[in-house]
Amino acid sequence: MDSKRRMVELHVWDKPFFSELSQTEKLFYWFMICKCDNVGVYQHNAKLAAFHCDGEIDLQAFIDTVNADEENITIINNGLIWIKDFVRETWGTLSAGNNLGRSCYKLLHKHGLLERFISEYPNCIKIKSFRDKITEGKLDLPLPQGSPRPDPENKEYEEYEGEGSPRPATININNSNSINEGINGNKAISNTNANIYETIKKNIGGLALVDVGSLTFQKDVDLMLEELSESDVKDPAQYLIEKMQKVDWMDTSWDEFTEQILSVEETPF
Repeated sequence: MDSKRRMVELHVWDKPFFSELSQTEKLFYWFMICKCDNVGVYQHNAKLAAFHCDGEIDLQAFIDTVNADEENITIINNGLIWIKDFVRETWGTLSAGNNLGRSCYKLLHKHGLLERFISEYPNCIKIKSFRDKITEGKLDLPLPQGSPRPDPENKEYEEYEGEGSPRPATININNSNSINEGINGNKAISNTNANIYETIKKNIGGLALVDVGSLTFQKDVDLMLEELSESDVKDPAQYLIEKMQKVDWMDTSWDEFTEQILSVEETPF
């Protein structure tokens, strides 16, 4: 059964694509959030959407606008639309230890999205917990395959501990010409602060940023990067992201994380 409540993604108002949507399209965006299932898959009903959003929706034009900078939603099959960030923004990290995690896992498999989700959002699913319980016979679910292991000769990658997913190449925020592979498979253009903020934000799960304004978030990130740089950390942005990957965002607030980074007297290298 789908949840009857939805979390409000506050920072969507600051995303460039959202300001390009018409009033009807903005309402349709929230209509999809309310009508989708627990993994963000929405079955489009043109008449129902037009009725509730007070106007017809040009679906392809809407998708093109929302995906202008990056793929935020995608059509998977039979009129189904996948809101890709839904799980990360709403549930944080999926685990085999609770009903919600198991339900979402089944839905991802049903929609043919399981392997893609694991590949693009490795920090939003505890693959090992599912693999262990399935192997032990405690869950009647298909085994997750995870992301393919990288070529060991490729020095740009390392393996995450126990998850079998490739570590993205280092994000060099000082090289204005470099375009590196960001976390969760997203491209990070390192010559603009906006992309640095967005890349870092994608590694924060749960509801850690619900009450944090965009300006506060950006100032905190700038302060942490400056502090790490002064501590002679070779790549402050990458260091910060790696720290975020180890945090349980369901139990840690943004303020607690920021304080932890800024209070470290001696930064390990």
